[in-house]
Amino acid sequence: MLEIAKEKNKDGDTALHLAARNGKTEAIQTLLNFDRSLAKEKANDGSTALHAAAYQGQTEAIQKLLEFDPSLAKEKTNSGSTAAHLAEMNGHKETVK
Repeated sequence: MLEIAKEKNKDGDTALHLAARNGKTEAIQTLLNFDRSLAKEKANDGSTALHAAAYQGQTEAIQKLLEFDPSLAKEKTNSGSTAAHLAEMNGHKETVK
């Protein structure tokens, strides 16, 4: 399963990025229990799974990811955006709280 979990699509997204983007907290939990380092994997644009969740306003996914690694909040995309910036720019201010 390790190889599949680390595989990326054409945009550089891992299974964790996709689970976070779609608010699949059980999948997030399973993937991170399997390999905590997935949380730091970046897509082609420099985004982590936390960025993907924030962009879509997936509050529960954000909470789950930050429980595993609070330092994810400081990670920036290639354009310099944090997850909080992406959430706010996309009208998901409630997720930033």
